[in-house]
Amino acid sequence: MDKTVTMQLNKFFAAGAVATFALLGWTLCFSPADSATISESGTSSYTPRTVDKLETTPDGAWEIQKLMRGDIETGEMNESGMNELRDEVIRMAAQQGSSDRSTEHQWNEMGPDNIGGRTRAIVAVIPEDGSEETILYAGSVSGGLWKSDNGGNDWNQMFGLDNTVIGSLAITGNGDLYVGSGSIYEGGSGEGGSEFRGRGIWWSNDGENFSMVEGTDPGQFGSGDFSATDALVADPGDDDRVWFGSNAGYGFIENGILTMSPGNISGPVSDMAIAADGSYMLVGMTNCRVYRSTDAAFTDFVSVSGSNNDDTVLPQSGNGRLRVAISIDDANSAFVVFATSGGSFGGLYYSGSAGQEGTWSNVWPAGIAEATPLPRPQGIYDLALGVQQGNPEMAYVGGIELWRSGPNQQAELAAYAFDFAGTDFDVHADIHDIMFTPSGNMYIVGDGGIYKSTDGGDSYIDINRDFSVTQFYGMDHSARSAVLGGTQDNGSLFIPASGYFLSDQEAVEVNGGDGFDCAISQITEVEGYEYAFYAASQNGGLVRGTVGPGAVNNYGNFYDENIAELINEEGEIGQFYSVVRLYENSDDQDAQSAVILVNPYGETVTDSSFTLSTANQNLDFEYTLPEGVELPFYDELIRPERILDYALEADPDYFWMDPQEAIAQLECVTDSLLVGQEDVIVDITPIVDSVYVEAWEEWIYNTVGYDTTYVSVDVYDVSTLCDTLYFHAGDTMTNVPGRLQVVDPYTAITIAGFNGGNGIWMTRDGLNFNTTPSWIRLDDAPAGTGTKAVEFTVNVEPEAGNHMFVSGWDGKLYRFDGMESIYSQEDVPANMGKQIRSVGAAITGVSVDPNNPNHVIISVGGYGAISSGKVQETFNALDDSPSWTNIWNVSNLGSMPCYDVIIDAMDPSGETILVGTEYGVFATDNGGDDWVISNQNMASTSSQITAPVFDLKQQWRGVAPWINPSNQGAIYAATHGRGIFRSDLFLGTGDVSDEAVVEAQVLQVYPNPVTGSTVTVQSEAMRGDFQMQVFDLTGRLAVDQSIRAYMGNPITLDVAGLGNGTYIVRMANGQFQQTSKLLIRR
Repeated sequence: MDKTVTMQLNKFFAAGAVATFALLGWTLCFSPADSATISESGTSSYTPRTVDKLETTPDGAWEIQKLMRGDIETGEMNESGMNELRDEVIRMAAQQGSSDRSTEHQWNEMGPDNIGGRTRAIVAVIPEDGSEETILYAGSVSGGLWKSDNGGNDWNQMFGLDNTVIGSLAITGNGDLYVGSGSIYEGGSGEGGSEFRGRGIWWSNDGENFSMVEGTDPGQFGSGDFSATDALVADPGDDDRVWFGSNAGYGFIENGILTMSPGNISGPVSDMAIAADGSYMLVGMTNCRVYRSTDAAFTDFVSVSGSNNDDTVLPQSGNGRLRVAISIDDANSAFVVFATSGGSFGGLYYSGSAGQEGTWSNVWPAGIAEATPLPRPQGIYDLALGVQQGNPEMAYVGGIELWRSGPNQQAELAAYAFDFAGTDFDVHADIHDIMFTPSGNMYIVGDGGIYKSTDGGDSYIDINRDFSVTQFYGMDHSARSAVLGGTQDNGSLFIPASGYFLSDQEAVEVNGGDGFDCAISQITEVEGYEYAFYAASQNGGLVRGTVGPGAVNNYGNFYDENIAELINEEGEIGQFYSVVRLYENSDDQDAQSAVILVNPYGETVTDSSFTLSTANQNLDFEYTLPEGVELPFYDELIRPERILDYALEADPDYFWMDPQEAIAQLECVTDSLLVGQEDVIVDITPIVDSVYVEAWEEWIYNTVGYDTTYVSVDVYDVSTLCDTLYFHAGDTMTNVPGRLQVVDPYTAITIAGFNGGNGIWMTRDGLNFNTTPSWIRLDDAPAGTGTKAVEFTVNVEPEAGNHMFVSGWDGKLYRFDGMESIYSQEDVPANMGKQIRSVGAAITGVSVDPNNPNHVIISVGGYGAISSGKVQETFNALDDSPSWTNIWNVSNLGSMPCYDVIIDAMDPSGETILVGTEYGVFATDNGGDDWVISNQNMASTSSQITAPVFDLKQQWRGVAPWINPSNQGAIYAATHGRGIFRSDLFLGTGDVSDEAVVEAQVLQVYPNPVTGSTVTVQSEAMRGDFQMQVFDLTGRLAVDQSIRAYMGNPITLDVAGLGNGTYIVRMANGQFQQTSKLLIRR
């Protein structure tokens, strides 16, 4: 069966959609920026802020890689040191294997089995009879080597090269397989010499067992030779010979024997090609000079590069990378493509004369903005070239996008650079290699895995089934079977399992770009969907949505205006790595949030019960009026007239009502105060003298003075006082239902962590899909690259949810106290985040013991030892100055990059601890006195190294309101190159025997393994009523049986309907549970 359909459904229900992929039967709803999301009821909810299509970039990813695994002292990659560390881990693994010291920690692969990951090499076994090839090998960057026996329909991992960065592959005529590890161009910054390296060239003469070619171990050379091999090409004229190009130079290998530099060229090699008839070889150097052999032995070379002004030769300067290719049909047709030193497209060159000097022409010039496979300058990171079979003059060029051109073909887009399931005209962005086979098939490998075209590049299908090399940064689990993870360049992937698809490892992308932290609500009893989620993307992107059978709803980002102000012109906030965390308490006795109960009756009621819904996720709960409390109904409600010196903002008596309208009035009052007395003139009388003048016969009058009369009067100080009063007119309403504020028992705190002044933010409304939440700024985020991890105290009251730990890439750990009291910006105290640890390197993980909130462990990334240790523990985390102890006591592994840590919730002592590292999982059951490698099923053996484990999480919850977990105790590991794994049983470390396993399991299940149709289950501890449940290892509930009045007697359990495999048997009553592993082998 040709697996060309990405997803197939067992369940389906119809739902509205913005984009419907009929091939899948799934509805993917991504809320457009210019319209509101329509809820199931048909009512309009909120409108998300405009978000442009996310574009991935290797630059940020490379910076994260350097912080995760770079040298602590220099900040750069130290691959020689990492190789030495790898040797120490291999030695430890060998000792562990020989001593039978292991763990019962069995990992089960969760997928994705339909999404690929970063892949740089592919090769096919070409049948001698000319038939279509069926055997393919593909090399991933951090997931090792894979093989397909059916033309890419599905894939199987080749164990032995699990943790190898593969840069090239070749198969000689005699069937020997060669694997070149490392790539000069794997540095995410797109710079050659990035030192993200491999280790030598490996070969196998049976396709199963591999050994390193002697002389290619970079540990033997101070210069790091053979730490990057980007080219391997089988010699068409010698069935035993393969040619290589590496940072050590070029040469050949015959039957595993190395011959170095047999010709007259030297220096690091970027790419090479050999004509199918063996007539000549082209060698592209890392300095972007191209050489052509002049003899069939490939020992004498001449340069075909020259002046940039000479149109007949290849340019010799200004470029940073090249690829070379020769047609498999016509040895005369040869192509070279360049990327400039800045990573832009540098042009496509063609020779129709077997690549000889002076025969080259530029058939696709650089500098055409509308025609480039590199719309962003990252051609040092991704550049590919292939010549179409059957059309020697047509070259396919891969960069960010896939294009085609040639001497008689104008450049055109060959595939869209996205990856929509069910479409055949697109190839995932970032292409690393292109291969055409004699059958006419075309294979493209890149950051999205592997694609195939059977019609010469007219259509494409992804062939990633079981090619599980996805690179996860972070993940979260549900309370059921589902997991969600953020990946490098493949978005955020949701794996529902539980029969959603025909394969329980199948994933669906719920958000694009580069995915990072994510969260899934633990609620299991919700209407309209099964899962609510958050998914973060690069530079502060954060969306929310839901998943149900047949539909994924991405409601877009949900930032309010306060956070939106932080967004820069590029639409970004802060650092590349985005952080989100969800804390849930479905029975919060201290909650201060309320829902409104409206009287539904036409009368006042008491002693009544009501069904209400929580603000987040609309979860139904029952509320009964307490004794003495009534829910009123007002036949007539009279609000009195009020004159106040302030305007009412809320009604003082009826909280749900708007206040009466306030009318401002200016009122003045005059007042006087006696301040004293003063004399006032009341009369002035003149004093007149007169004389009679007889000569004139007249009297002459003359005023000689005045007589003044005074009286005393009171003096007053008079003032006028004016004031504004607010008049609220009385009103009367009839038939008014009363309301009460009822405590909302479901608390959901969502945290978004940025960098520096962009801050740490929280909202209590993140899962209220009917509104844009209000965000509260708590404090500055860690400086520089910003926030790395956020964890809460959980499970144990009164500390659960009240304390939050925030780690930074800057090596600092902060504690935020009083989280339960934060409901508004006014509630946030100054300097809320208190620094409680500084270690000098990135604190990559934080684990808070679910059984003891004072017990906290941190992991420290980067290569190199630090004095305080790579895994540090405290038992007084809530004190002002916690004391820390190094528990990473692993001989010769003090420099190990450690990426995350969890304290096993199923071990009340807190001594069972798991650490995710560069080489998989390490575990201890005695608090760090002893550690063992625990990679069973991640690698071929428990002690073998595997891909880096970047994230660890555990389901610590038991039964709670709206939460009924089927995965209690399950531990999840997200790898950077091998997908997600789950373990449902951890019995500690030591020399494990069957008797020890039975003794450790208090819940007795026998016979075990079982070959019949029934088993007996018995518990010495469980009594009364409980549920007897059986889960498979995907978390799917297979048996659910109610047991009543149990007194310890044996119970017969029917397992006839269960297939062969491993299951978990659980007894649970809400307060206590027991589990046991059950093996069915018939």
